[in-house]
Amino acid sequence: MFRLYGQDSAVSSLTNAMHDGAIHHAYLFFGPTHIGKRTLAIQLAQALNCDEPNVPCGNCGSCMRILKGTHPDVISISVNPEAEPPEPRTQIGIQAV
Repeated sequence: MFRLYGQDSAVSSLTNAMHDGAIHHAYLFFGPTHIGKRTLAIQLAQALNCDEPNVPCGNCGSCMRILKGTHPDVISISVNPEAEPPEPRTQIGIQAV
């Protein structure tokens, strides 16, 4: 289902939650940079919104809009401590949530 390597525990937990119908209303993906957090979050959103029977297909309208960041039901909030001032953030504010 998910195409991500090295995150077996997270992938297993999310796969089981989907199969059991126990998906939560929000998830927080955190950890070091470049370990697949954003990739897994996008694939989870695609799997939950995919229009095809084998999810996530990655090619239907919903999957493509999620990948482009234009799907109306999927919101990604992130911090960017490397951005130039006054934009750097190390915390997510309540207004963003």
